[in-house]
Amino acid sequence: MRQRVDSSFVRARLAAQDGLGLVELVIALMVLSIGLLAIVAGFSSGMSALVRASQTSTAATLADGQMELYRGIRHTAIGLDAGSLPGDTVYQNDPALSGVSSQVTATCAGIPPECRPSQVVAGPDGHSYRIDTYIVWKQPTATARSVKQITIVIRNASDVSQSFTRQVSSFDELSG
Repeated sequence: MRQRVDSSFVRARLAAQDGLGLVELVIALMVLSIGLLAIVAGFSSGMSALVRASQTSTAATLADGQMELYRGIRHTAIGLDAGSLPGDTVYQNDPALSGVSSQVTATCAGIPPECRPSQVVAGPDGHSYRIDTYIVWKQPTATARSVKQITIVIRNASDVSQSFTRQVSSFDELSG
């Protein structure tokens, strides 16, 4: 036996929305919080990219300045102070020294910036950068004379395994 349900009762029950407002509100807040978290994550990664771009740009400027020091001196004066060559593994294992038995050294009175193989400087952005310089003899195949190849590597001073930029230039005795 089936009981007959009064249709006015069913209509009244369907028209009533008790409790549905709270469930909808919770769902809306959950969707909103997921959207806000996505926006915050986007801003966070954007800020990280901006900081990295700023450091890379500053490092390139520092590398240009260091290379200009070598362009301003005579070829015979280009070299590193042998007494201040760093012994740390980051410096010694750099690809600029692969296959090279020794670096070009020079007599540097007072050790000017162009004779320092490694130095830490503060950039204009307030961060500290390590400037590593490598000078090696290379024998290009096109010419019979050897050239001094200078490699400038700018690293993060607080994490020297992080390299920002690398500049390489060659100098021969006819260049200065």
